Amino acid sequence: MGVLQQTTRPTESVVATGRLVAAGIVLGLAWGGSLRAWMTLLAIGFGDAPGYSWNGTFGGVILPAGIIGGVSSAGRNMRAGQGAGDTGGTRL
Repeated sequence: MGVLQQTTRPTESVVATGRLVAAGIVLGLAWGGSLRAWMTLLAIGFGDAPGYSWNGTFGGVILPAGIIGGVSSAGRNMRAGQGAGDTGGTRL
């Protein structure tokens, strides 16, 4: 049996990977923000006054969530065989 080759340029797969990573970062940031809001609601529910710090909010919750979102979407893209170095070949 032969190999069916789809013709795609490597730059197309790099752009597709970049878009998916950007979408993962945005979704991770949204998830991190909602997690921070949930932590505030829990603190209020237990009768404590929620304390905020910019370093804790962005450095401890939102930034790591964005990084994890980007890395996980890149990994998912690479696992699906659509990575930046993929030539687009499909075996029959």
